[in-house]
Amino acid sequence: MIHDRVIKPLYPLCVLAVLLWTACTHADYSRRMVEADRVMDLYPDSALRLLQDISPSNLDEGDRMRHRLLTVEAECRNGQMPASDSLLWPVIDYFHRAGDVFWEARGEYNRGCILYQNHRQAGQALDIFQRVKALMEQCGNTWWLGRTYGRMAYIYHSQGMFFQADSLYKETEQLAVQVGDTALWLETLDRRSIHLIAMGEEHYREAETQLLKACQLAQRKLFLKNKIRCMLTLSQLYSYMEDGRRALWFAREAWLQEPDTTRKYMSGLLTGEAYYQLNRYDSAMVWLEKTIACRPSLAVCSAAYMRLADIAEEQGNAEKALAYQKKYQQAEAELTEQSQVTEIRLTEQSQVHQQEQAQMKLLILICLAALAALAVCIVLLLGWRARERKRLRGQMDTLMKYWWQEHRVLLSAEPSAAEPE
Repeated sequence: MIHDRVIKPLYPLCVLAVLLWTACTHADYSRRMVEADRVMDLYPDSALRLLQDISPSNLDEGDRMRHRLLTVEAECRNGQMPASDSLLWPVIDYFHRAGDVFWEARGEYNRGCILYQNHRQAGQALDIFQRVKALMEQCGNTWWLGRTYGRMAYIYHSQGMFFQADSLYKETEQLAVQVGDTALWLETLDRRSIHLIAMGEEHYREAETQLLKACQLAQRKLFLKNKIRCMLTLSQLYSYMEDGRRALWFAREAWLQEPDTTRKYMSGLLTGEAYYQLNRYDSAMVWLEKTIACRPSLAVCSAAYMRLADIAEEQGNAEKALAYQKKYQQAEAELTEQSQVTEIRLTEQSQVHQQEQAQMKLLILICLAALAALAVCIVLLLGWRARERKRLRGQMDTLMKYWWQEHRVLLSAEPSAAEPE
């Protein structure tokens, strides 16, 4: 009895402790997601680690969908691009049904990035970014609107639509200055410089001016990744200008300052290209081999093998030139095959998604038809009951009328109390 008296008061305290722990845990997870979102732009690796420490099973549906979206975005920014955009379909659908315009737009934004960066689906990606643009304008988010303009401009540039790209790059730069987004401004300066380089030699000096300005700004703001990207573009620009020495200097600086050894392939490729322009073939071969050792993308491997084949041919080594040429052709064939497989996979996924949407629409139509039939039955039942009430009321009125008439007859037939017998 004494034991029971001691234990029973502890039950409410235990329950309260569990509830407080759950609330604190949920608040901690929410705080981590907010922090991951805050550092996503400048430190995507830190954002990904924060998100990986959160267990989705401990979140409610809304937070779980935000966690999935932020995780996909962090993986994309860390170079871990998903194979397809199918992971984001339920996320976008959830926020659309919930009426959360901003998160729906952000899901669509990441979906557009995946479709273009991973699968080069330019037309579909542009359609998605147009929708993102409309949604961001609807919710009034200027920061993400600037990002969307930048993505669209990049795709237009890659498709050779230079007029549209230049116009959007200028709008992106204005929005970046308006909201004080230095990272977006630096990214826009770099991409617009690439756009100017593609437009021809007469735009090289303008591109050089913008890149040097961006490089100095990134140095002042300590934006290392933006600085490295600008130096790589400068190296590429000086290669086109046949200024091998400056091309080599910027490529080597980018190589030295890149902290991630697995991402040094681009600076290695440009260093090898600069040595090639300076006719230092042995050094060029060393750097190009380093590039391949970094296990870069097939496109970078293809460029490295092509230049190695050129160097071997210049040195008169036909056997080595033929070997590199075969590797170059193999890389190109894999690129073509990869794009075809990706296109088939995306088509199949799109068909599955369309079938699911069609089944959902059919189910909705069946439910609406059932509801309509039920409504008609209810209306008919109410009508029948009203008619029955009216009929019964009519019968009651008729009976009352007959009763009243008979009652009057009986009353008139009875002798009056005032008359004598």
